[in-house]
Amino acid sequence: MSAHDSVHSVHSMAGLNESLNETGNIVVDSLNVVNDENSDDRALTTKDLDGIYRLLQSLDAKLGKIDDIDSRLIRIEGIVTKLENLEVRIGKTETDLSAAKREIKDIQKFCKETETCLDGYGNLLDGLRKDFTDVQSQNRSSNTRVKHTESAVADLKSEVEMSRDEIREDILDLQSRSMRENLLFFGIPEEEEEDCDVVLIDFLTDTMKIRTDISFEQFPVEIEQRRKALYPIMKEERRKKNKVKLVRDRLFINGSEYIPPAQRAGPTGASGRGTPSQQERKRAHTGSR
Repeated sequence: MSAHDSVHSVHSMAGLNESLNETGNIVVDSLNVVNDENSDDRALTTKDLDGIYRLLQSLDAKLGKIDDIDSRLIRIEGIVTKLENLEVRIGKTETDLSAAKREIKDIQKFCKETETCLDGYGNLLDGLRKDFTDVQSQNRSSNTRVKHTESAVADLKSEVEMSRDEIREDILDLQSRSMRENLLFFGIPEEEEEDCDVVLIDFLTDTMKIRTDISFEQFPVEIEQRRKALYPIMKEERRKKNKVKLVRDRLFINGSEYIPPAQRAGPTGASGRGTPSQQERKRAHTGSR
C-alpha cells in the first residue's frame, strides 16, 4: 500500500467517525423533538416537520457517506490483496533470479572451459597444418622421384624390347643356320672330300630329273611367314621386269632392300622384327648368307 492510499484511508476513517457522531446528534435531536414536554398538549407544527425532514435528509446524506466509505474500504481490501499477491510474486521472482544467477555462473564456467578447449584445438590445428605442409612437400618430392623412375622404367622397357627383338632375330638366325646345315638325304653314296651341294644338285638334276633352281634352304616358321608375305611383292616386281632377290626374309629390288609398310611406322614391325639398322647390326655380328 502506498503512502497516499494510507493517508486516504485515515481520512476516510476520520470522516466515518465524524459522520457517526453527527448521526448520533441527529438521532438525539429527533428524540428531543418527539419527546418534547408539550407534545401531548400540541400538534406537530410545520416547523417541527421541517426540522424532522432536515434531520432525515442529513441522516440520509450521512448514510450515503457511510456507503462511500464502505466502498472505499472494499477497494482498499482489494489493493491489500493485490499487494499480497505482488509480494508473493516478488518472492518467486527473487527465487528465480537466484536460480538464474547460478545458471549464469555455470554458463560462464562452461564458456571458460570451452575457450580452453578451443585454444587446445587451435594448437592441434596448427600442428595439423604444419604436418599437411610437410606431407605436401614430401608428396612433391615423391612425385618428382616417381617421374624420374617412370622415365627410367620407360627407357629400360625400350631397351628390353630392343634386346628382346635382337635376341629373337639371333635365335631365328641360329635356327635358320642350323636347319640349313642339317638337311638329311639318304641312299646317296658318300665319297671323301666331296662337295655335298654339288653331289645333291647332280643327284636331283640327273637322277630325279628336277630342272628348276635348287636351293637347300629351310627356315623357322616365323621366317617362312615373313617370306610368304613377301612373295606377292616379289611376283609383282618380277612382272615389272625388275631385278628381284629374296635372301632369307629380306627382299631386294634392283639392289635396294624393300621395307614393308608395317616396319616403316615404328621401331618394330608387326612381326616383331627390328628396324633395318638393327638387322644390319645383328647380321654384322652373326654373319649373313
